[in-house]
Amino acid sequence: MKRIVVSGGSRGIGRAIALRFAREEFAVALFSRRKEELEKIKGELEAAGAAQLIIRQADASRPDEIRSFAETVLEAWSGCDVLVNNVGIFEPENILNASEGALERMMQVNLYASYNLTRYLVNAMPKNGKSYIFNICSTASLKAYPGGNLYAISKHALLGFSRGLREELKGKLRISSIMPGAVLTDSWAETELPPERFMPAKDIADVLWQFYECSSRTVVEEIVLRPLSGDI
Repeated sequence: MKRIVVSGGSRGIGRAIALRFAREEFAVALFSRRKEELEKIKGELEAAGAAQLIIRQADASRPDEIRSFAETVLEAWSGCDVLVNNVGIFEPENILNASEGALERMMQVNLYASYNLTRYLVNAMPKNGKSYIFNICSTASLKAYPGGNLYAISKHALLGFSRGLREELKGKLRISSIMPGAVLTDSWAETELPPERFMPAKDIADVLWQFYECSSRTVVEEIVLRPLSGDI
């Protein structure tokens, strides 16, 4: 039985990834802070054919809840084969006029949650070249932009974490940094832009599956995905 852990897996890109791997009969473990969304994704994963499920409510801004989730996974499965560090938040903040605590909140969720979850689980992942850690970064990991500069700081940091992890685990685990542009998720629910200006979350999930299916001799270190018409 293959096992995948997805942080922030109840909606958007995380949901699409969990469902994609469930259709391949993976056991799926995920957490989200929204209880009502967890109930919905549980039914969807069961219908998709997930071998087993671990569904937990947890807040990525609380290190103790990340640790508790990891302990639940290790107790149930003793480890995992795929880890997707997907959880993240966005606040429209710039550096010089940022609200109090905005950077700290985004760093906690967008970097430290992934850093801590990885450290809890990585030693229990098979070191056979087939296991995989996907870090869902962003095009903001490469370029800052007005109205999102604090977010860009946190996503630059996540890419740095991913690159460092790749160096430390060469020859043991595969590590990919995934940098999508605008994806049609709930974050864009109020937009007046047409759906055609966004990538579907399913496309990101399909890319991860294709990377996983490569042989243990190959890893895609970094990939940038953007809407066909370019950034928004």
